[in-house]
Amino acid sequence: MRVPLSGLKIDNPAFPLLQALISYWGTTDNNGNVGGTTIRCGGLALEPPYDNHALKILSGASAGQTKDITVHPAGTDTLTVASAFTNVTGAAQQILAGTRFVVLSKTPAIAEVAALTALVQALMLDVGDASTSVLGSIWDILGNPAVDLATSIAAILAAIGAMNDAKPNVQEVIIYPVAEDAGTDELAQDGSDPPWYPAAAHSTATNAEGAPGVAWVEDIDFEQEGTITIISIYAEFEWQTRFLVGAGAGTQSSSKIQISRDGGANWVDLTDNFNNAAAVMTNRIRAGVGVWIPTIVAGANQLQFRLVHWTDDGGAVSTSEAQIRSNSFARIIYRKS
Repeated sequence: MRVPLSGLKIDNPAFPLLQALISYWGTTDNNGNVGGTTIRCGGLALEPPYDNHALKILSGASAGQTKDITVHPAGTDTLTVASAFTNVTGAAQQILAGTRFVVLSKTPAIAEVAALTALVQALMLDVGDASTSVLGSIWDILGNPAVDLATSIAAILAAIGAMNDAKPNVQEVIIYPVAEDAGTDELAQDGSDPPWYPAAAHSTATNAEGAPGVAWVEDIDFEQEGTITIISIYAEFEWQTRFLVGAGAGTQSSSKIQISRDGGANWVDLTDNFNNAAAVMTNRIRAGVGVWIPTIVAGANQLQFRLVHWTDDGGAVSTSEAQIRSNSFARIIYRKS
């Protein structure tokens, strides 16, 4: 596809930014050559040639590297770059099927800039002493080719490198926070009855909403650097509870989903309270969009979700049991700066 919309409206400020920066966005469906100088994607055969554009790898062992595209024959699925992609050891890395990549909008290739630099420097040397040359004005404009021009060219090359490494400012992530609990368990059902976690329902006799029992909590290894400003969150969570009456005067259990932006130091209610008096497990689904947290604090595992519950038994004898369903998820659109 040329540019993924990812749910963005045409009038969203991020849409023209994506169009300006990216010519094509895709995932390889065949392995490139073992030398690491080609990638293959069937969709490229339907695109115009992207010779002299820049190719950036987004996933896999070469994620983050950008290379100049030298050959893209019309009607083919193969891009060839000027030099091999490499891995963390510096060795050439084959780009495998399933690797995400983008073709960046055309900017002067590094080789083109280098060639232009050489020509300009040669011209400046030919000028010689500006005081006796009819081309002395060039010296006045560009300065001493041995000092000023070299500094200017270095700055230009740095700016072009920064442009090639540019990323879309608005990004999106879909998080299934219960995934870490499921771990590597083999899938054993068709999705019509997703499992509950913890496998044995968490039980609590606490009777204070301000200090509830925590049935489930998960931290998310999200963005760790820069300022993360939340644009919107779509959350869809399902959980179940039951109330087991004891010798006290309680009548129900209460529960809710919460979110934290600062590693659990502070919690914000993501859903309303689910008050349940039934002695059998009863489920609750809450789904909708909002901006419950304005930002996410920089650092590891700062974004967190949890399921909390408690009872109204003043004697703390009755108990509440709770579990969260594994298909619960949150879709977050954010701006990183």
